[in-house]
Amino acid sequence: MVKNNKKFNCLRLLAIGISTVVLMLSVGCIERKFLIITSPADSEIYLDGKYVGNSKPTIPNDKKTGRLEVPFVYYAKREIVVKSKNFETRREFLKPTTPWFDYFPIDFFAEVLLPYTINVEYVYRIDLNKYSDIDVNDLYDKSEKMREYSAGKLTNPTKNNQ
Repeated sequence: MVKNNKKFNCLRLLAIGISTVVLMLSVGCIERKFLIITSPADSEIYLDGKYVGNSKPTIPNDKKTGRLEVPFVYYAKREIVVKSKNFETRREFLKPTTPWFDYFPIDFFAEVLLPYTINVEYVYRIDLNKYSDIDVNDLYDKSEKMREYSAGKLTNPTKNNQ
């Protein structure tokens, strides 16, 4: 009878151990990411001054639109710079809003105790403009007008103070 009791205790201990391991592995988390869609594809993307990657074409061999997923940890205002050859560089600020389940104390339950993963995704589309040709004569005319304007301001300093 003592022998069966030891066997029962070992099985109970094994069941508790397996249950603990399964419970520890099934805890949830929150995955946060930016989904950046660019036009054109294969644009360089910088987040807060750091290079994070090139946008990959959404359709193979399609150079019109690309996408890049960038994971993040905290909700804050972020600077994004998108560059591509023969296109104007574009700089924007991203401000993701914090969802209700990511505020204290609810965040503890959402990140630790829920048995599944919560995916939070912010989608941003950034279209770059092609460089436009510069009309040299127009640029020269504008510079002459600015030169005349600034020369007039320098010769009549009392007029500026009025």
